[in-house]
Parts: sequence; C-alpha cells; structure tokens
Amino acid sequence: MTGIIQILNIGINADNFLLYSDVDNYLSAFETNVSRQSLLDGFPSDQIPAGTTIIRCVSTTQECPVEIDIDVSNLCYSLSADLFFMYFLDYIFKPNKTYFYGNFDQYTDSITSWTRNSFISINDDLTIDQSINIGTGFTGVYYTGESMVEQPDGKLIFTGSFTDYNGTAASKIIRLNSDFTVDTSFVYGSGFAGATFNFTQGCKVDSNGSIVVTGLFDSYNGTPSSRIARLLSNGTIDPSFAIGSGFSGGGNTGTDVLINPDNSIFCLGYWNTFNGTPVSPGITKLTSTGSIDSLFNAGTGILPTTGQSGPSSPNYFIRYANETSFYVTGCLTSYNNVSVGYIVKINEDGSIDTSANFGTGFNDVTQTGWIIWNDKIFVQGNFTEYNGTPSYYNIILNLDGSIFYAFDVIDFSPYVAYYALVIGNKIYAPINGCYTEILDVTNCNIESGEITCLTTTTTTTQFPWLLLQTGDPIEQQNNNYIIVQK
Repeated sequence: MTGIIQILNIGINADNFLLYSDVDNYLSAFETNVSRQSLLDGFPSDQIPAGTTIIRCVSTTQECPVEIDIDVSNLCYSLSADLFFMYFLDYIFKPNKTYFYGNFDQYTDSITSWTRNSFISINDDLTIDQSINIGTGFTGVYYTGESMVEQPDGKLIFTGSFTDYNGTAASKIIRLNSDFTVDTSFVYGSGFAGATFNFTQGCKVDSNGSIVVTGLFDSYNGTPSSRIARLLSNGTIDPSFAIGSGFSGGGNTGTDVLINPDNSIFCLGYWNTFNGTPVSPGITKLTSTGSIDSLFNAGTGILPTTGQSGPSSPNYFIRYANETSFYVTGCLTSYNNVSVGYIVKINEDGSIDTSANFGTGFNDVTQTGWIIWNDKIFVQGNFTEYNGTPSYYNIILNLDGSIFYAFDVIDFSPYVAYYALVIGNKIYAPINGCYTEILDVTNCNIESGEITCLTTTTTTTQFPWLLLQTGDPIEQQNNNYIIVQK
C-alpha cells in the first residue's frame, strides 16, 4: 500500500526512525532510517503492508528511544462539490487506479483535504495519486455527457462546458500531455461556440488520429460546424469531413459518437435532419467523408427526441472489443417502434441485436456505461431496478444482458446520488458518507458471468494515507512528546 506518513509533533531528540506494521506484529521494519524532519514534512512510502491498521514509528537515537503508534483504521474518504452536487462524467480505467472526470472539487480522508477541480486519479486503496498535478484544474464542468478520452500516445482530450484549465483559456476542448500539462501543439483557437448556451459532449479519436466531437455548438474556431466536427491532430478543423449544414431539428444537440475501423461514425443526438436531409431521430451513421450512410437504417429512430432534463441529457454508446454491434444507454425508451428500457443493442445495419436480452430493462434513466474487467458492462444512472431485480443507481451486466453484480440499497447520504467507484479489481460504495470497499474480484473467477468467490460488504476499510493533527491525544515522557493514538 502507498501513503504519506506525517506526524506534527515529535520530540527534538527523536530521530532515525524505523517504521513497523501491526500486520506482522511489528517484527520487520518496512522503512528504515526515516528522519524526524521527513516525518514532520510527510514521509511518502509505497512499502506499507496491505491491511495495516497501526504503524509504529520507533526512534533509534540513544537520547530518545521512543515509539509512536499511529492508528490508521478509521479514515473516511469522500468527494464533494461546492456547486450543485458531486457527480461523475467519465472514467478511464488503469491498472490499480482510475481517472475520474466530473463535477467535484475536494477529496478528503476526513483529516486532510485535496483540491481537485473536476479531475482526480485515485489508487485502488483510495489514496490519491500524487504523481498527477493538475494545478487549479477545470473551471465550469457541469453537464452529463462531457467526456475524457485517452489517445494511444497517452495524451488526454477533455470536452465539456469548461472555459479554463489551470489558468489556460480553453473553450469547450483541450488536450493535455501525459503529465497533465497543456499540449500546445493542439491549437484550438476560439474553440467551440454557438448560442449563449453551448458545450461539447461525446468525443472519440479515429485511426488517423483525428478527433471527432459532438455537442451543442454552431462553429469551431470560427468555421461553421453544426453539432459535429472532426479535428486534425494539430487542432485544425478537417476540411475533408464535409458535413454541409450539419445536424438540426429536434432537441438539436449531439450527445455521443462511435467510430468504426473504416472511420465511419455512428452519431447520437436529439435531431432529425442532417445537411437538409431527414434522418431517423436520435441516431445517424456518417461515412468517413461526412455524408449519410444509407446502409444504416434505424427506422423511426430513438425516442424520446429530447432528454428528460432537456437537450443536455445524453444517450451514450458502449462497444465491446471488436464487435460491430454496440449498446446504447441513456434516456431512450423506444428504438424503431420497439420498447426498450433505457438500453438496447444495435447491429451495424440498424437492426436490434438479439444476442443481448435486457428484459424490461431499467426503470429510470441510465446515465453512463463502460466496459470493465474485460467483458463486463458497468452502468450508472437514476434507476433502482433492472429487469425486475433491485439494483440501486449502479449495476454490472454480462454482455448478454444478464446480471453480473447488483448493488444493494445503502445509506449514501450526504451524497445526492449513489456513485460507486470502480478502481482496479475493487468497487467502493459511499456508505454513510465514506467510500467503503464492497467487492474485490482480484482472486475470483468471473469468466462464467458469475462471481465464484466469497464477497462481503464491510463497514470499514483500512487506508494508508496518514496524518495526525495538533490536538491529538499525547503523553509526555522524558521531555519528549509521544503521540499515542488518534
């Protein structure tokens, strides 16, 4: 486990500490020769044994051979937002950590708080990933559907309603280097614009490195482009993508895009016209040059023709590996005159893919979905039930639509919504305001579509991010202070 071990009061004669864990009954030091000043400043360690609840710091100086025990068993990790309420927009799953993008600004362990405006990287033990520095982060991330995409070279593209990243002006799009500095080779100029109310949502990178963006906008860097644009890797608009007057009609907002191996594009949005030609409401396929692909037939399309909260309520694409078919989640209740419960799987020709059986589906809007653990579909939303089975705000499905893992109701106050965290092989839920591990599939067989190992819900989790505050219980010995326990 990793963490920062910090003590605010140490006797001046105590030094050269050995650090032990209660996991092996304090037999072997996991860190040696740790100076007094390092502990006062905050000593980073990636050697803390898993499951540690007490760290013993032993001074080896003859003048002050003292022990300081730190109880780390009851830290409470949580996220918060000053504006509206905390919610997530997009995830990128990494080995043993996850990138989160959304509406939040503070992460805390109940002792220390870290400012993280709309982006944070969290390790699978809930410690914050301090290798990433976003400075002041994003200004103005509000709407569901805003996206975060990683390029093959490790650079990241963010879309949304933001106007600033770490002091750099950015109108609805920015690309960051792998170290989270602004990529100045991506020149977006004045960015996306349009009506007073405008933003970008879904974004994908094609096989040529071009970037396809959709949302509510009329132009990009002064060039007309209605609801969809394709940008070259340097940020200029791609003139070979000839969309004419673009999308219009209906709710008139693009929500997501999905790119095929031939660089043709499936588009989701609240519209019914493309370049003056009527199209199926809600879903359209474009060729790589920007014309309508007539081989895709969605019939009467997706209903409703606007989201429950207006045009900013999106529908989303999910695709597994190299399949040609794809899933759509979101606000949809009907596809081509067939009732669907906020989820459907569609073939590349527009017909419904019956290899996935969702039954009655969800009882309320699905907001976002991702492929996790190779072949599982993680879906979040406003629902409390899937195909007659209770599952609260979160669910994990198998590719065929059967349930892999349903989420029990919990007391997730003070959060307005129940957003579980998937990090590595673990899932954390905000139980009584503290993110708590409820599932770990590290040593489980999940290939059959079921979990063939014991899973338990815990009420406390051990965290290694340590900090003692002034005012913690102390006792005095030989004129040196010993912090006994928090």
